[in-house]
Amino acid sequence: MLDKTVNGYNGLPVQIAHFKQRAADTLAILLPGLGYTNQAPLLYYSLRVFLNRGYDVLQINYNYQSNSYKALSNEEFDSSLKFDVKATVDEVLESNVYQSFYLTGKSLGTIGLASELAHREQFQSAKAIWLTPLITREEVFQAMAHGKNKGMQFIGDHDPYYVKERFHKILENKNISSKLIEGADHSLEDAGNLQRSMRLLNEIIKDIEGFLDLQ
Repeated sequence: MLDKTVNGYNGLPVQIAHFKQRAADTLAILLPGLGYTNQAPLLYYSLRVFLNRGYDVLQINYNYQSNSYKALSNEEFDSSLKFDVKATVDEVLESNVYQSFYLTGKSLGTIGLASELAHREQFQSAKAIWLTPLITREEVFQAMAHGKNKGMQFIGDHDPYYVKERFHKILENKNISSKLIEGADHSLEDAGNLQRSMRLLNEIIKDIEGFLDLQ
């Protein structure tokens, strides 16, 4: 694993971890949420899934809860996120060659995911995994409702970013398979029911493995 710091928006540092395996021709990129980091269960076990398949993995470990970002307007914050994701992916792709790509975004990370799919030519055939996507955000919704990238989404009906009408519109896009989880919140957990939350985690990881098997 290679830990590195990349110059991000306004010169602020962005930490990345690049897991490299022998002769890997596939790169998986993990884009975490604001508080839901790459060490949290869904993204940690996604990392294990990708590594077990022999893929290289790029973890982008931005930290937008630091004081450096608190003065930014909403527009500036969005710009910083997209800039940081682009800069870190650029850094890795400048010195590594891959034939295929998987992008996994959680919550806030789905903004960066949508931006990369829209603007990076190398990702025209990339596969996307949308974990609790911010479908209230227009660019995320449009990427999912009309995008051509094969993908899979997971969202709970107790998630504040779940919008029934938008979810059903995304269902019309045959490039994306969708799983709506009854009673699940923004962490894809059932608050107050630990055993079910653990089962949900297991089921989601199995579904991700199944999605990879089909590609």
